[in-house]
Amino acid sequence: MGNWITCTIADIGTVVGGATPSTKKAENYAGGTIAWITPKDLADFSARFISGGARNITEIGLKSCSTQIMPKHTILFSSRAPIGYIAIAANEVCTNQGFKSVIPNESIDYMFLYYLLKYNKENIERLGSGTTFKEISAATMRGIQIRIPESLDEQKIIARVLSALDDKIEKNMRINDNLLQQAESIFTHYYDASTEQASFTALISVLGGGTPKTGISDFWNGPIPFFTPKDVGTPYTFQTEKYITESGLAHCNSRLYPKNTSFVTARGTVGKVSLAGKPMAMNQSCYALASDSINPLMVYFYALKAVASLKHKASGAVFDAIVTRDFDTEIVNVLNAEDSEVVLLTISPMMEAIHSNAEENIRLSNLRDALLPRLMSGEIDVSNLAF
Repeated sequence: MGNWITCTIADIGTVVGGATPSTKKAENYAGGTIAWITPKDLADFSARFISGGARNITEIGLKSCSTQIMPKHTILFSSRAPIGYIAIAANEVCTNQGFKSVIPNESIDYMFLYYLLKYNKENIERLGSGTTFKEISAATMRGIQIRIPESLDEQKIIARVLSALDDKIEKNMRINDNLLQQAESIFTHYYDASTEQASFTALISVLGGGTPKTGISDFWNGPIPFFTPKDVGTPYTFQTEKYITESGLAHCNSRLYPKNTSFVTARGTVGKVSLAGKPMAMNQSCYALASDSINPLMVYFYALKAVASLKHKASGAVFDAIVTRDFDTEIVNVLNAEDSEVVLLTISPMMEAIHSNAEENIRLSNLRDALLPRLMSGEIDVSNLAF
């Protein structure tokens, strides 16, 4: 193993904050071409490289505040609300004030720095201060002590070991996104061509869930995934924030829903649709959809149509909940038996591939997360590895 040195983040890069142009002035945003990123843009972002956020800013907006353009391969690190979202700039970007980004210097490999900050995320979070919400100051960020290989080559080898796993994860994500778009397109083709209609609940049952008493420890931390609006996957959910026991399942209003059950979030994060990647229970802020006559995968695509329609009807209003009567009044097109069979034969292998790729990504993520601390601490010697 090569020589590792102790230094600070200021020794390996330039810490840069950001700012927000006035939102009251349209000229700061309208027609803007400068990528401007906020922590919200990273909330559901699971890749490493980001090219832009929900909004761009203009040259006028850039000059109106203290944000600044940072080069490609800057490591973006959110410094408040919350601390620890992280991504790599795929091109020149600027950010709002919710970041303390690091522009790497010649002594550090940018990809190694990305993983280094991921490794130190919890330590950086602990250094946050503030009463309303914790925040990392620029001075604190600059002064954080780290250990790195002195050799740039050794940094790159470590980064490549971890990147090989993330490359495969991101490839699977792109494949899944493409497959899901194709499956939706196939379903939509036949759905739009159908002339038969029915109420959603004439085809599909809307079922409820429930939560075991939180004060009874025997009900919690068991093997059964417990789906809530926080757990929505795209399209599959395999892992949940909370798990319950068999006893917990027996003492709540949820049944154990099988793989490929469609869940619709009804409160909190409203109108998200997810498929159960494995058998799981569900809380009362969601609905489970099931049918005696329609395949569960087809139920999922019918649900996407129904929820999209509900959202459209609520345009301009507050869409803060879905109730069962919303589904009762929702009219959907109905595929005939022949078209349903054609669609199902086509999309079933697509959805199974998506399921398989998502399962593989969980395994790869677990391996990456297990290797990360061992590689970033120097516990694993990479000096004999060749890339």
